Formats: sequence, C-alpha cells, structure tokens
Amino acid sequence: MSKPVRVMICDDSSVMRRILNAVLSAEPDLQVVYQAEHGRDALDHLDSARPDIVIVDVEMPVLDGIDTVRAIRRRSRHLPIVMFSSLTSEGAAATFDALSAGANDFVTKPSGQLHIEDAIHTVRQGLVTKIHFLTELASTPSQGTVVVATRTATPASPLKLPRESAKRQTTMREATATSVTGNSAEPPPRSRSRQELVSESHRTEPGEASRHTSAPVRVSASSSRRRSKTAAVVAIGSSTGGPKALSEVLTRLPADFRAPVLVVQHMPKLFTAMMADRLDALCKLQVREAVHDAIVRPGEVWIAPGDFHMEVTRVGAGLRLKLNQGPPENAVRPAVDPLLRSVARCFGHMALGVILTGMGKDGLDGCRALSNVGAQIIAQDQATSAVWGMPRAVAEAGLASVILPLEQIGFEIEQRVRPVAAEQPVLTPAV
Repeated sequence: MSKPVRVMICDDSSVMRRILNAVLSAEPDLQVVYQAEHGRDALDHLDSARPDIVIVDVEMPVLDGIDTVRAIRRRSRHLPIVMFSSLTSEGAAATFDALSAGANDFVTKPSGQLHIEDAIHTVRQGLVTKIHFLTELASTPSQGTVVVATRTATPASPLKLPRESAKRQTTMREATATSVTGNSAEPPPRSRSRQELVSESHRTEPGEASRHTSAPVRVSASSSRRRSKTAAVVAIGSSTGGPKALSEVLTRLPADFRAPVLVVQHMPKLFTAMMADRLDALCKLQVREAVHDAIVRPGEVWIAPGDFHMEVTRVGAGLRLKLNQGPPENAVRPAVDPLLRSVARCFGHMALGVILTGMGKDGLDGCRALSNVGAQIIAQDQATSAVWGMPRAVAEAGLASVILPLEQIGFEIEQRVRPVAAEQPVLTPAV
C-alpha cells in the first residue's frame, strides 16, 4: 500500500480547520500532519511536518496567504499549494495575487450552508480531487517523452521577438501588472526557431512537476480541409494556471488587433469578473466579463462569467454572445467545448483555437469541431504549462497546428490574425 499524502492546513479559523480536517481525515490516502493558525506558524513547522501539499487560507493574521505562498516558494518550487479562498471580492483579488505568487490552484470556502455536514460535502467536492492530482503530478518521476504530430496549414514563418508591452499610464496600472504577472521586470525572451520550440515542448526533465508525462505516445496528424492563413476570431480555453497564462498571452496583443478574443477560464462567478478587471488594466485591448447578447466586435476580449457557458451565434448580419446555464461539460461550467463548437459553426476555417494550461480534457471535443472545418489550433507546450492536461489532450490527438511555449503564443496569435491584404475583411462569419 502506498504512503498517504501528507497535508498541512493553514487557516486562522478554527471552524475552517475543523471542516478541512474532517474532509481530509475521511480519506484513507490523506493524512493531516499539521494545522497552522497563520502563515508564520506554517513556515515554522514546514520542515518538521514535511507535507506533500499545503492548503493555505488567503486572509490570515501575522502572515497572510500571499506572503506565505511567496515564502514557501523561496524554499520549494514544487511543493503544491492550494488556496482556500472566500467567495468575496476581497477574497477573489487576494486569490489572484496568491496564484501570481506561485500557488497552484484554489478552492472556494463554503458559504451559506446551515449545517457543517453540508459545508464538509462542499469542500470535499472541490478539494480532494485537486489534492490527489497535484501531489501525483509533483511526486511521479518522468517516464518518457510524449511525441506529438502537428498539422500546419502554411509554411512556418520565422518567429520574431515579441514587442514589449506598452508602459502603463498610471501607478495603479503598473501595480496591477506586477500583481497579475508576478514577473514585470523579466526581460523579453530570446527569439527561437519553430523547430527549437517544438523540440523543447517534447523534452522532459526529471523532477519537474509541470513536465511529467506518461509512457511515449505517438500520434498521426490529419488535415481534411484547407486552412485559412488569416483568423477572424480567437477562442482561448484555460484552467489550472490559466490566469497567469492569460495575462502573458493577452498582454502581447497590440491595440490594433483585428479580431475578437473569446475566453473560457474555469473559475466560479465573481472570480471571472475580478480576472477581467485585472486583465483590462494590464492589456492594450478592452477586457470584459461577457454579458448575454453582447455584440462580438474585433479588438475586444470577452471572458465567460463563472457558472455560465458562453457561445457565439449569428444574429442577422452580426454576431452576438449567448450565455446559458446548460448542464456542466467535463464537470465544469463554463466549459471550453461549447465555445469552440459555436466558433466552429460561425467562423469555420477562419477560426483560431488556443488551448492553454489546465487539468483534464476540456477543449478536446471543441478542437475536433474546429479541426473538422479547417480551423487553426495552438496548444501550449509541456514545459511552460502549470498542468499539461488540456493542451496535452489536444496535442496527442494530432489536432494542434503548432505547439508553443507560453512566451510565444501571443505573438503567434497576432501573426495568424494579421490579414493577408489590408482590404480583406477580418470579421466575416463562415457560410
């Protein structure tokens, strides 16, 4: 029998510690090794407790969750950290800062439950699966390299160095940029050839959680229809590690970007609104949380609201967003697949799908729909993904036109959206 996963709890609320302990102690393969009352307490006992994962409250006295994450990351790059966040605007903002500081994921605290049994059930649903997945990812040594085939519509052009983002006009925006990216002083990446990038995406380094792969897998690529050189819409899907990845990608897009950008990030309501506000302050394009019946226009970024699927549909001569609370797909709502299927219907081969870091396979079926109409698909590579689940599924299925590190994806999107001729209309739905 394998050893149980050692879990440290860090929360100043005795009630929440009781709930977490009840949830984790009921799992035979989980063991609570220490319950800290604040961040300093957790750090003082980190070496003696030797946890495999740490559950950290966001708002605590003495040392809060954000500074606790930063301190843990100075000691260990790979110890999984899950934030335990309240579903409030303050809690959402702090959770984003914690994710930027290096937390792997978050779970929302129960709210509105009258009985502790209900609260325990709510926490168990959100937390246990993430603990198992993150600890397995962090502890399993790499066993090989996934070999994937990509389909490219046109001969690859050399990748150029992305332009630096425009400087923010106010101190507040500069502070926001730093908190979202956690990396504002980092120099631009070196330009690399596409051959280098794809080769790098297949490499594996022992001990790197984000680069873990299973036994070698070989797939073949197919290309059934012609593919447009110019995309008229960009549809992005992301999950675990997504907020930071979206920040990296969207800040690369120029102010004169000539296509709408539609984003599904697995997050609950309130958190998606907070993410849209943070990204809007950081990006050259306007970023908003989607609203039902919004007109889809070039140069605007719409993010699916928590608990709502987002689709695009043709209304008369124009295109509009439609929100619905249909059944969850891949156990989530919003899900990436409904968006991608609708984009395939409305834009056909003029669509560009982008699958970023995330756990699970959401986006795979949607990418199949895109591939069937000849659309282009970009997948994030293994080395730069927080969790190489969603992009890996697309890559192994042979659906990716190209597999790139995160730092290159924004520039690649810009190149694939740039019109072949200035007079060519970009926002033209497929017939």
